[in-house]
Amino acid sequence: MSGFPKLIPAFTTHIVLDPPFSVGSVSKSGPLTVVPFISENSFLRSEPGYPVKVDATFVHGSDFIRGDPSGKHVRLDVNSVLKDSKSGAIISYKYSGIIEMKPGPTAVLTGSKDAKTTEFGDVRKYSGTLPSLSVSELSPLF
Repeated sequence: MSGFPKLIPAFTTHIVLDPPFSVGSVSKSGPLTVVPFISENSFLRSEPGYPVKVDATFVHGSDFIRGDPSGKHVRLDVNSVLKDSKSGAIISYKYSGIIEMKPGPTAVLTGSKDAKTTEFGDVRKYSGTLPSLSVSELSPLF
């Protein structure tokens, strides 16, 4: 089929995490754990050949995590801000989803010394929400 749309990779996100800390039980069910991002070596970059060129570093961000009662999954809510190195554009980056607590993701989210970079698709099982990128309408990126 010619002219049929296809999905192409757009961006790679690499996030270095600080140790998690527990906020405890709050208004929603389950305890809240916060995992702050470390700005150094945390980035969002366009894939080669993708028409929108981004090379941004995280200025601020955290994972807000609530465990399901079963312990098999956690619900993730991420809010962060990036700054593009070339244009100076400020980017809001958000996503939410569900993570199946396999050994790899568990090691990362608990701050284990044995934690390693997770493979693509190993961490997130999105529950209908995909990453959202927002920039100023005056941004030179778009």
